[in-house]
Amino acid sequence: MNLPTRLTVLRIFLSFLLLPLIIWPGAGVKALALIVFIIACVTDYLDGYWARSRNLCSTLGAFLDPLADKILVIGAFLGFVQLGLIPAWLVLLVLARDFLISALRLVAAERGKVIAANLGGKAKTVAQMVAVGLSVLFLGVRELGILQGQWSAERDALLNQSVFLLVAVAVLLTVISGAQYWIANRSVLYDSAEKS
Repeated sequence: MNLPTRLTVLRIFLSFLLLPLIIWPGAGVKALALIVFIIACVTDYLDGYWARSRNLCSTLGAFLDPLADKILVIGAFLGFVQLGLIPAWLVLLVLARDFLISALRLVAAERGKVIAANLGGKAKTVAQMVAVGLSVLFLGVRELGILQGQWSAERDALLNQSVFLLVAVAVLLTVISGAQYWIANRSVLYDSAEKS
């Protein structure tokens, strides 16, 4: 297992650590959650950079890298659902999109075609990471405000709305990018059906 793949495995481990840190109360816990998330994002950048620049790309790495990203984001979103900040159907939309695109890529691979990431997919990833990072930061601010006795119902409502808005925008971009992939590559499915 090369260094980029080890970083990807580390990101998966950090993803499973992030979920309980999001759920557990305490300003220190939320600060730790933010640190864990930032480290996970850095590994996401570094594993890709090192794999490309040092020619360390591998089949295992190519499989685990997008999986690690999905586990990281879905895990954080599930934490927000557990806290009552977002509805579960937003997470279901992300999962449905990811399953559909993964299935499309699988069919394409069987036919010798590669569906590369496009600009919409990259924008989706950035939006998801920003939504998670800012939401965890907001949760830390709330915990600190509660600790100092300076938190109000109005601030709580504003925080909840902010987290929902951030995640909703990320999910909207996720659905749009999924639709772009589907429209651009749907012929793979039709070609497969005609030849089966």
